[in-house]
Order: sequence, then C-alpha cells, then structure tokens
Amino acid sequence: PFYAPTHSGAVVVRVKPAVVKTPTALGITVASGTITAGATDTVNGALTADAKSLPKHWVWLATFTDGKVHALRARLTDKSGDVTFTVKPAATTTYELLYRGNDVLNPTASEALTITVTPAS
Repeated sequence: PFYAPTHSGAVVVRVKPAVVKTPTALGITVASGTITAGATDTVNGALTADAKSLPKHWVWLATFTDGKVHALRARLTDKSGDVTFTVKPAATTTYELLYRGNDVLNPTASEALTITVTPAS
C-alpha cells in the first residue's frame, strides 16, 4: 500500500562454453645429484602434452624453503621441449620445475629432486 509498482532493467548474461585444457607433463632429472660445495650441477626438464614436446614455453625452476615453493628463474623450452638450468647450491637443496599453463594447456609441476651438497675436502 505504500509503494508504487516498479521493475528492474533488463540484464543479459552470456555463458561461455567451458574450455577443456590439454593435460601437460613435466619431467625432471639432475646430472649428478651429489656435488661438492662450490661445484655446479644441472637440472634438466622436458615439457610434453599428449606425448608431444612443447617448444617455446616458459618453465620455472623452483626450490622449497620452509615448506613453501619459491620460483627462482625461468627459461624457454627448446625446439625439443627441453629446458636446462645450471645451479650452484650452497647447501643441500630440493628443486622442482613448474609450468604455469596457458589458454589451452594445463599447468603442471615435476616431481621434486634433491641435490645433496657435501663439504669440500
């Protein structure tokens, strides 16, 4: 009894179809796994989707500190989908490779591998 009838303005809602992204896989290896303090080691990765290499995609090298992942630096995969990082850890360090994905590819992470650093003689 106190208010006059009214209506709201028209609203259009557009629903985009769900994008199904292709799963990706990221392998990781280390050249040695155990080095002497002051030496370098190599962390290698291979990025694939549907068993095909993914060239020219950014892969991040990351470490674990206090239970958290910290991205250190990134490199583009080569024409074979491979990526290489040279590392010189001062102490035993666990590394992981990360791929953040894009509009059509899912993000992924490699398993974690540890490089053990032993004291110099």
